[in-house]
Amino acid sequence: ARAAVEYVEVDTNHYKGNYPESCVVKGLDDPALLATPVLDQMDRFTPDNIDSFPWKTVLPRTKCAGHVQRQYTTAEGTLEACGPVTHLLVMIYPDGGVSRVHVHGKLAPAGAAKL
Repeated sequence: ARAAVEYVEVDTNHYKGNYPESCVVKGLDDPALLATPVLDQMDRFTPDNIDSFPWKTVLPRTKCAGHVQRQYTTAEGTLEACGPVTHLLVMIYPDGGVSRVHVHGKLAPAGAAKL
C-alpha cells in the first residue's frame, strides 16, 4: 500500500556480536510499479539497477547496537518525513544480523480508498 512512514523499528535482538555497524532505510514512491504482480516487482530490483530508482531517505544512516530493538519516529524527528512511499529499501553496513524491521505508516488517501 502507498503510505507515509511514521515509525520504523530495527531489531537486532539475539545478535549480540554480529550486528551491523549502521543501517539506512529508503523509500520509493512508484504507484505504477505497485500495481504490477509482486514477483514482477521483485524482478525489477537488481543489484545492477537499484541505484537508478529515485529513492528518498526515510531513516538516515544510523548507528546500530547489538541485541536491542530501536525505534525511530517522524514525531520525534528521528525519521525524515519524505511523503508517501510504495517500496522500502533497508541497507546495513557492513553486514550483520537484523532480526526484523517493523514499519508503520499512514495510508495515502488513494491507498486508503482502495481498502
